[in-house]
Amino acid sequence: MEEVQLREFVVCGPFPHGSLARDGFDPLLVEWLDPSQPLSEGVEVAGRKCFRAAAGAGGALDFAALFGEGFKPFWRLEHGLAYAYAEAEVEEGRYVLLAGSEDGLAVYVNGRRALLQPIARRFVPDFYAVPLRLSGRARLLFKVSRLAGGWKLGARLVRVEAPFYAHAARAVKPDLVRGRRERVYVSLPLVALEDIASATVRAGSGWRSSRVEVKRLRAGEEGPVALAGEPAQP
Repeated sequence: MEEVQLREFVVCGPFPHGSLARDGFDPLLVEWLDPSQPLSEGVEVAGRKCFRAAAGAGGALDFAALFGEGFKPFWRLEHGLAYAYAEAEVEEGRYVLLAGSEDGLAVYVNGRRALLQPIARRFVPDFYAVPLRLSGRARLLFKVSRLAGGWKLGARLVRVEAPFYAHAARAVKPDLVRGRRERVYVSLPLVALEDIASATVRAGSGWRSSRVEVKRLRAGEEGPVALAGEPAQP
């Protein structure tokens, strides 16, 4: 699969943390700039100058390190929102944007919002999978809110030829007991890139393989399949 790891960004922020209870708004739902416009180095937004920044060795962009505000207990942060803009040149085709954030995340692709997730969570790479059809220069704007802890973003584009994408980062794996041999199941989410009447998902090969029939998934929908497995001989 063709893959584009997004490492170079134009970052703008930080913007006020705010509070839904105290101030009447969630910072993720407040726009400080026009998402349809490219973000350039040196541009000022509400007194904040945009600058270039790169993801770290692990592939994550750390806003807390960039803006110098570490963890504070009881949600006493001043800053709770930042933007990161990236561009990628891609061939025409179907793609999945894989992203992880801490905390809330909004994604705009070529000026249109493709994802809005206001949930606070720890950073997990590739946690979100957004199906896209792209051609030429893709403009990607990420908007990340922060509740209390870390404040990170990681993203990459993966080209997919199949009509669905197996979202391995969200797979639910069983707890195994050392020394016990038993048949188990793995729940694997599938992201449909087009309307699917039916498809077959196979895991493994030979007599140890398992297969599941998937039916009626609409484009953009994510649905889990349960794949049977058996631990290999020690």
